[in-house]
Amino acid sequence: MANYDESHNSGGDGRWDGGDGRRHRRGHREERRRVDMHRFMQVSPKSLAGGKTPEAAKDRLERMEHCFREFRFTDAENMETLGFLLEGRARKWWRYTSAPFVAARGAATWIEFRTTFQRLYFPPNLRQTKSSELLELRQGTMTIEEYLKKFFYLLPYFPHIAESSVAKYDHFLQGLNPEIH
Repeated sequence: MANYDESHNSGGDGRWDGGDGRRHRRGHREERRRVDMHRFMQVSPKSLAGGKTPEAAKDRLERMEHCFREFRFTDAENMETLGFLLEGRARKWWRYTSAPFVAARGAATWIEFRTTFQRLYFPPNLRQTKSSELLELRQGTMTIEEYLKKFFYLLPYFPHIAESSVAKYDHFLQGLNPEIH
């Protein structure tokens, strides 16, 4: 019995984890977080300063979101990481833009950031133009690969189609040449 008590620290004297495992688990979580952040910074965009074009901004945002999903970051971790990736004017812009969210709840969410970022880099007239292009897109003389590439390039500008697998599939098929469809 003495071996059991010594090896499992059932006495709760705090030698290993305070008797309830919290200290050990917290240390493990923090170490995992440091490793994940290091790996994330190696594969993520160097910064999220937008870009010279809406497409460059979209690419950076999508790259970040891909990394967030890959590393299974929580919303809070997304926002914490964002602090490392915003630079210059983008950092100032977000500090002022996020102020109402922070004042209301103490923090902003990733969805709030994404929405305000898209409003900045994808003004309504650009979204309308790209949405129209997608709605009118037909394969015509394009190869299937070219049509597919153009379809997925335009898709983010039309979230109603992008968010539905059925709508995406239907719209893609409608644009194919009749002999392929």
